[in-house]
Amino acid sequence: MIRVRSALLRWLLIAGVFAPLLIRAAPVTFDLPSQPAGQAVLAFSQQAQVEVLFSADDLRSAESAPVFGPHEPAAALALLLKPTGFSARRNLRGKFVLVPAPPPVGALRGRILAPDTGGTRGIRLNLDGTRFRTTTDRSGAFTFPALPVGTYTVVASGTGFHPLQITSVTIEPGRTFTLDPQTLRPASDLTRLEAVVVLGTSNRLRPFDRGQRSDAPRIAAGNLDLPRTADDVLPYTIYDRQQIARSGVVSLSEFLAREVVDSDATSRPPEQTAGADLASVTGSTNLNLRGYGAEESILLVNGRRLPEVTISGSSSQQPDVNFIPLSLVQRVEVLPVSASALYSGNPVGGVINIVLRPDAEGTEITTAYTNALRRFDAPQSSVSVLHGRTLLDGALRLRFSATFTGTEPATESELGHLRAHLPAPTALADALFRATPNVRSAALAPLFGPGTSPVTSVAPGADGTGGLAAFSGRAGVRSLALFDSVGGLANSAASVDFPYGRRQQGESYFGSATYDVTPWLQLGLDGIYTRTAAHRGYQVFRGDLTLDAANPLNPFGRTVLVSLLETPPALGADYNEARVDFSSIVLGALVRLPADWRASADVQYGRNLTHYRGLAGVDLDRWQQLVDQGLYNPLRDTQRF
Repeated sequence: MIRVRSALLRWLLIAGVFAPLLIRAAPVTFDLPSQPAGQAVLAFSQQAQVEVLFSADDLRSAESAPVFGPHEPAAALALLLKPTGFSARRNLRGKFVLVPAPPPVGALRGRILAPDTGGTRGIRLNLDGTRFRTTTDRSGAFTFPALPVGTYTVVASGTGFHPLQITSVTIEPGRTFTLDPQTLRPASDLTRLEAVVVLGTSNRLRPFDRGQRSDAPRIAAGNLDLPRTADDVLPYTIYDRQQIARSGVVSLSEFLAREVVDSDATSRPPEQTAGADLASVTGSTNLNLRGYGAEESILLVNGRRLPEVTISGSSSQQPDVNFIPLSLVQRVEVLPVSASALYSGNPVGGVINIVLRPDAEGTEITTAYTNALRRFDAPQSSVSVLHGRTLLDGALRLRFSATFTGTEPATESELGHLRAHLPAPTALADALFRATPNVRSAALAPLFGPGTSPVTSVAPGADGTGGLAAFSGRAGVRSLALFDSVGGLANSAASVDFPYGRRQQGESYFGSATYDVTPWLQLGLDGIYTRTAAHRGYQVFRGDLTLDAANPLNPFGRTVLVSLLETPPALGADYNEARVDFSSIVLGALVRLPADWRASADVQYGRNLTHYRGLAGVDLDRWQQLVDQGLYNPLRDTQRF
C-alpha cells in the first residue's frame, strides 16, 4: 500500500511540472511581420501568452523573420529568431529563455596514404592558422567532427615524409566535406617547387604619366644628358612629376626653393621679392647651390645651358626658371657637388637639370590655385594646356603647350608687420615721413603763438586751401600713420600698400616636332617663348621741402619745413615694370647606327631680353623750385590730392 502511494505521488509531481508545457503546446495563430528582434519577441509573448526572458541589449541590432499563421509557440519562436543568431530553450517553469545560437558547424574527413603501404597511422594533421589538430588511425583515416563554417588549409606531416598542404577546403554548415585520398612523398624525393609567375610593365613613359619612371627613349632635340637616378655613382637627387604636382606650387622656382636643401636659403624666390630695384628680381637668385654664387651653379634644360640674365652693365645672374611651365617638367635632377669634369666650365656649386616631358598623345588641362586662408590675400594661379598629336602613321609627332600664371602679393594693410614695429617718434627737429605731411618750424619757434608747439601736421582730407584754419586743433599733433596711396601697390615701407612680394603675370608657349625621315634618321625641333612682367606699384618719393615765410602758401608767418610722401598717380600703378622675354630654338638630328649605336647633333639659339621702365628718383632741387614759385602746395593731404 505504501509502494502504490509513492508511485502515485511521483506521477502527480511530474504531471504538475509539465502540465503548463502540454497546455501551451496547442497551435496559435501569429501575425508577426519582420521588425526589430526585441519588439518581435514582445509581440510573440503577447500573442502566445507565454513569458520570454531575453536581454534587450543583445537583440538591439537584430532583425526578426516574419511569422504568420498557426504555429506551435516553440516552432514559431524558432522561426522568428532564425536570422538573429539566437535560439530559445524552455525552462521547467514553462518560460522561454533566449541564448546565443551555437555557430553553424560542419565536418571534414579523409585518408592519408603512404606511397607503398597504403594507410599510414600517426600522421599529424592541423588546420593552418587554427588550433584544430588530429592524427590518422591505422587505415590512414582522419576526422574533424565539428568545424566552424569557413575555408581552411589542411597541413599533413609525418616522420620520413614531405609535408603535404591541401588548400581551399570549404566547410559548409551541417555538411561533411570528404577529401580525396592524399598520398605522401618520401623525404628522400626531390622537392618540386610550384610555378612562379613574374609580372612586369614597360618602363617607357605613358602619355601624361606622373609616376617615377625611367627616361623615355632618346629623341632628336631631347635630353642630352645621360638618364640619372638616385642610385647613380654621383649623389643626384631626383624630383619627379608626382612630387611637383603634390607640392601645390605654381612656379618652378618656388618648388626648388622648398625642396633643394643645398640652395641659398637666405634668398627668396624672385616672385617673393620686393624692393626699390626691379632689375634685381628678374632672375632665380635663390638657386645658388652650396653657398656659391650665380656663376658657380649652372641651370640646364634637357642638358643644355640656359642663357644668363644681364641686369646692369656687365653684371649677370641666373636665368629665371619660372619661364618653364610646370606642366612641361618631367623631372628635375640636382647634383650638389662640383661637376666641372662632366659639364665643363664653372659648375663648382652644382648642376640643376630640368628634363622636359616626352612626346604625348592627347590633351591635358592643368590648373593650380593657392592662397592664404586667413588674415591676408596672396593668390597664386596657373592654367596650362598641353596637346600632343601623331601624324603620318606615327612618323611625325607634334606637341604644343600654353601656360598662363599670375601672382599677387600680400600687403602691409593685411599683415600689419611694419605698423606693429614702427619706431618711436623722432626728435622734433627731425623729418618724419608718414600719411600726411608733417610740419615743423625751421628754428623750432612756436607756430600758433607764444608757448605753442613748433610742430603740426596736415589734417587728413585737407586740400591745402584752408589757410591757418585748416590746422585748428592740430598744434603739436604729428601724423604717425603709414601712407595710403591712391590705389594698388606702393613700393615704400612707409606705405600701408607696401607689397611683401611682387605682382607678376606670365605667359609661356612651347612647341615641338619630331619627324622620322627614315628608319635611321630622326629630326627634331623645339621652340619656346615666354614673357614675364613684374610690377612694384606706385613709386613713393620722399621730400623735405622748405616753405619760406613770405611764400603765399605759408599760413604760419614763419619759415617751416614740410616732410611729405608723394606719388605720380597719373602714370598708373603699373608704370614701374620689369619685363623678361625669353626665346629658345633647338634643332637636332639623331642617327641610328649598327649595333644599337646612335649619334646625335643639335644647335641651340637662346635669347633673354629684359626691359625696365620706371622712375629712378626725383629731382629734389626742381621740386623745391616748384614750391618756391608757388606751383606746388606741400600743405595738403598727398594721399588724396
